Amino acid sequence: MLASRKLFVPAAAGAPAAPAATGAALSGQGGRRNPMRSAATSLFVWAAATLALALSSPATAQTRLLFSSFTPLTQVINQRVFPAWIKEIETATQGRVKIEMSPGSLAPPPGQLDLVQSGGADIAWQFGGLVPHRLAMNQMLQIPSPTASAETMTRALWRTHEKFFGPANEYKGLKLMALFTFGANYFFTVREPLNSVAQIRQMKVLTVPGSDAKAWGSLTTGVVTSPVARYFELVSKGTVDAYTSTPIEPIVSFHLWKNTKYIVDLRDAKNASGFAVVMNEARWNSIPRADQAALDKVSGEAFAKYMKGVDEVAEEASKKLAAEGVQRVAAPDAVVNGVRQAYTFAESDWLAEAAKRGVDGRAALAFYRAQIREAAK
Repeated sequence: MLASRKLFVPAAAGAPAAPAATGAALSGQGGRRNPMRSAATSLFVWAAATLALALSSPATAQTRLLFSSFTPLTQVINQRVFPAWIKEIETATQGRVKIEMSPGSLAPPPGQLDLVQSGGADIAWQFGGLVPHRLAMNQMLQIPSPTASAETMTRALWRTHEKFFGPANEYKGLKLMALFTFGANYFFTVREPLNSVAQIRQMKVLTVPGSDAKAWGSLTTGVVTSPVARYFELVSKGTVDAYTSTPIEPIVSFHLWKNTKYIVDLRDAKNASGFAVVMNEARWNSIPRADQAALDKVSGEAFAKYMKGVDEVAEEASKKLAAEGVQRVAAPDAVVNGVRQAYTFAESDWLAEAAKRGVDGRAALAFYRAQIREAAK
């Protein structure tokens, strides 16, 4: 475990040298020099200095980074995705870059960006919906659109970011390592299936803050908001009748399935949630360029392949839920249309915000959707 932030800083080749030894110390004879011993000592000092320089050179210096994750270590992202990424980083840098996951979150879910910027952790991941004014561009995923696997959607998101989102400069002071999504969100009911919009109006619906809360708030006055990581305490206590803003896999990993009767597929009204993995900019700048290049090679668009682990676990979760009697049903047309109507503002608001940030939002959204449709062929 990394016990101190000081341990994260690799030894510097230009560190101050220790004070020079006195002649008496070198000779061991109260000031009289022993030529043979002096020569041997000089050789030793030279060898020690050479070894210190070698150990502190970029070729062998080790960079240790602390990664804060705000979800339990048992969750799929911490079991299948981040470990695969970390392992590939260590391989790509020949062990010069080591990343350690914190045993628990070092800040509340909305505070992950601030945590990294302040140096409280070197790396963290942030749900954009909790900081919509800072990470507005990945709110594009909350607009109902075609959906696909987590791997496909993650790749499409990064490509869209690279092509369109640069002018927004949302990661100033940070190094953006990856963007990702867990895939399409569903609607889950605690007791009965969802048959009509009128039924929603009588429900207490749990969702995440931001666009989702606003959309569902237009359908019912009983909206409750919380990060998904805290859904269990609300669902298990019977506080709500339904919950949404999450794909299927967390229903198992967050132990929600015991209080879930129906998984409702909203079809064309489904959306998703966007996340960002960021590194402290100063820590990034302290990493030797060769290792920076290695990290870049296995991050960014390449991060999408690690999301295959999420897709695999989601498939396993679907089978488990079916075996436990949780039924998966398609929402009626009237419900799909009602939910799409509730999200109409999301697209217009996002396009307006994108324009404020110098981004061609309409082109970006069309580009993203085209990639999802192409992957479905």
